[in-house]
Amino acid sequence: MANLFTDWLGWILAMLLLNVIPRVAIAARHNPMLGVTALAADGFVSGLVLAPILRIASIYAPGTIKIAMLTTLIVFGTVTLFVMSSNRTFSAPRQPDPRRADAVRRPLQCVRGDAEHSPALESQALSY
Repeated sequence: MANLFTDWLGWILAMLLLNVIPRVAIAARHNPMLGVTALAADGFVSGLVLAPILRIASIYAPGTIKIAMLTTLIVFGTVTLFVMSSNRTFSAPRQPDPRRADAVRRPLQCVRGDAEHSPALESQALSY
């Protein structure tokens, strides 16, 4: 099992698993049990795939893993402290739910070429 990911067929299997398992977790986001199981399996498979790479890296450059771990700790720690101390929300904008009536976009009521443009119609056009 340890030599599985050291030949070309093992790397193809590893790349497939590393791409398929997270997609299963995303597809199962409405089923918490399956989603958590898929995420745990993804972590396990990622560890199996990365172990040979990290072993080779530690042979050729012994301090690389410690430096990478320290750099990751510093970067994520700094970002976390900034987010927690700034008291702002750093979440991604949500997609409008197409099932909700108020989220459906209406077509513009403005017709180009009119002699006069209403300020209300211009503001509606700018909001889209």
